[in-house]
Amino acid sequence: MNDRIAGHLEVGTDGDGNVAINHGMTHVDESGNGHFAFSCRQARKLAISLLTHAESAEAEEQERMRRKKRERGRGEVTKYYLAARYSRREELLRYARQLEELGHEVTSRWIRGDHEMPEIGDADSTDEAFNAITDAQRAEIGRSFALDDLDDLMNAECLIAFTETPGKAKGRGRGGRHVELGFALALHSLRLGDYERGLWMRRIVIVGPRENVFCCLDGIDHFEDWPSCLASLIHAETVEVAP
Repeated sequence: MNDRIAGHLEVGTDGDGNVAINHGMTHVDESGNGHFAFSCRQARKLAISLLTHAESAEAEEQERMRRKKRERGRGEVTKYYLAARYSRREELLRYARQLEELGHEVTSRWIRGDHEMPEIGDADSTDEAFNAITDAQRAEIGRSFALDDLDDLMNAECLIAFTETPGKAKGRGRGGRHVELGFALALHSLRLGDYERGLWMRRIVIVGPRENVFCCLDGIDHFEDWPSCLASLIHAETVEVAP
């Protein structure tokens, strides 16, 4: 079902998990660029409509994943959270697609690029952009990103943490992934989560070297690399609860 804004703009979903916007009266300026102009009231109504249809599109995509999983006969859909250095985002995005092709869901929004810093001055990297703003701005942006990550972790049933050989990692390494592993360990050991939806951290997987002592705890599955981890997930019909 589509919503109409100001009689001309339509917001809805396209059936492929995307939010679609149609507008029959795009204004073109003297440079040939099209643009929309909204009053404050119209902009608020548009924002509400976009959020509503984004939730609808996400629900449709999740239902398609569930149907795909059932059709392939691989049991229930598992929700995964992928944790790693931010500089490995593109790599993990490929892994996420492999899991989704198996009918699973990946809750980690950060790998989709949702946590990119805005372009600031001459900054040519995320780190430079992060350091170019004030401490108050960093705190505000960082808080938003952290809340997203914690929410995504709470919405997952399995954490897959990609570790590094100590002292060898290059690129951005602020340590957020270590906090995510600790948060997942708490959810797992205390059986915390969203019981109404049957969600809690049922399994924790380490891919790579055992980077610190917490990677050595009982109940954590360990794989040397992603291919061996993925092979295990493919052959497992369900995610077993570690004793």
